[in-house]
Amino acid sequence: MVQCKELVKSGKLKMDEFIKQLLKDSGVSDDMDAAVREQLQKDLTDRLTDFLNKRIVESMDEKTLAEFEQVIDQNGDDAAKIQTFIEQNVANREQIAASAILEFRALYLGDKA
Repeated sequence: MVQCKELVKSGKLKMDEFIKQLLKDSGVSDDMDAAVREQLQKDLTDRLTDFLNKRIVESMDEKTLAEFEQVIDQNGDDAAKIQTFIEQNVANREQIAASAILEFRALYLGDKA
C-alpha cells in the first residue's frame, strides 16, 4: 500500500500511484481491458480530487472561506493562484489531505479496508 506520508509532499499528490494501488487493493483484475482501466483510473482520480477539495474547503473558517470564494470568483481558471491561496491560508492542509486520502480509501474499499 502506498503510504499517505509519501502521497502528501509539498502539497502535491502522487495520485496515479495511489489510484493504481487502490484498484489493486479492491481486487480489480490486472488483465482488465486497458481502455476500461484507464477510464476507471480517471474517474477515481476525479473523485479523489473532488473529495480532497471538499475536505480542504470544509476546514476553512468563515473569514478564510469568504476570501477563498473571492479568489475563485476572480481567478477561477488560474489553478496556481488558487493553490497559492490554500498554501498560505490552510496551515494544516497536508494533514487534512492525508486524512481525506485515508477516508476516501476506506469508503472505496468498504469491508476490504
